[in-house]
Amino acid sequence: MSSENINNKTQKKTQQKLFYVDNDLKTCKKTKAYFVNAGFITYYYTNPYDCLQKLNIKDCDLLITEYNLSEMDGIELLKEAKMLLPWLPIIITSEVGNIPLAVSAIKEGAVDFHEKPLINDIFINKIRFILEKHYENFSSVLNSLTKMEKRVFAFIIQGKDNKEISASLNRSKRTIENHRAHLMKKLDSHNIAELLKNATQTGLINFSKQPKTSE
Repeated sequence: MSSENINNKTQKKTQQKLFYVDNDLKTCKKTKAYFVNAGFITYYYTNPYDCLQKLNIKDCDLLITEYNLSEMDGIELLKEAKMLLPWLPIIITSEVGNIPLAVSAIKEGAVDFHEKPLINDIFINKIRFILEKHYENFSSVLNSLTKMEKRVFAFIIQGKDNKEISASLNRSKRTIENHRAHLMKKLDSHNIAELLKNATQTGLINFSKQPKTSE
């Protein structure tokens, strides 16, 4: 079950959006209140599958997830989230410091592994630093893409063709072709190989962790 109550009237459009995942509802509410007070729009989820579902329809600038979750662990959630949004920065957290786990998280694409507690200035400053550094190299490219173009892009990286993307997004094949054409133009690419190369060079994806694709 998820909860994402938020007072949108008090938020600014320029505020960055955080997703927070933890099994404990009380922890979610307390952490969300602290993040909101620090200036971030925050959504929380006690179920990682709810988080993945919302990643398909809501904007997210940073995902923060506890490692020990009931339905899947934090690294499994990271992998699933990266399939949806390859460029999304993700922080894995844990109650106990664990060097092998931290190394595993970083190898799988986490931008950081952080030992709790999260409610302190150190972690807030870390969030701000990660958001600034992660997006500074390709923010103009990412911001130029529409929400649908980002979704089409994610499916292309997964190796899906236009027909498969059309079925997944419940859009006509012609519509997907148009989004794909706009995406290719914005990334100055003439084919899938160039698209992946340019996306990798701009930091949008880590191609070494993505499945192989074909035309």
